[in-house]
Amino acid sequence: MTEAITLGGYVAARFVALGLIATALIPTTPTTPTGTTTATAPYPAETERAHP
Repeated sequence: MTEAITLGGYVAARFVALGLIATALIPTTPTTPTGTTTATAPYPAETERAHP
């Protein structure tokens, strides 16, 4: 049983390491000096139409 718990710990540690690497690779969205994002919404609110 001890060997299985040890193996499970190593497997869990690998998943944590993989998660840290994946988190580091997430691209960031650039911000303007005022702190707002420069990305625009796919459909601006001005062009949305009300649904009947």
